[in-house]
Amino acid sequence: MASSVCLKRCQVKTRAIPQAREMETASMRTGRLLFGVLALTVAILGSAAAQRSDLPAGPNRDVVSRACQACHDLSMVIAATGLSRDGWNATIEEMISYGMRVAPDEREQILNYLSDFLGSTSPPAADK
Repeated sequence: MASSVCLKRCQVKTRAIPQAREMETASMRTGRLLFGVLALTVAILGSAAAQRSDLPAGPNRDVVSRACQACHDLSMVIAATGLSRDGWNATIEEMISYGMRVAPDEREQILNYLSDFLGSTSPPAADK
């Protein structure tokens, strides 16, 4: 009698194992799908963010890129978009105080590029 009870329990357990495996497999498929969607989303967003960290095309872009990237990523420069010419001038002075080394003619090229391509879009205030 004890062996027949054990036999019935074992049969029930062995029947449940394939169902558990099927459920686990479906759960794993769902997890893989979600992981794939998440990875694709991160890749797309990363690509979009990388595109935004490029400087706009213009004269002296390479001078600005070289000088700024010597110490930090260009995304910091892009983040400051909208400064006035005086604001960019002050920023360049600050960078020089941190150790940026540029010749006077390069400094002027950098200031012109930043104020022309990343400067404020509002016209300068008229003198009273």
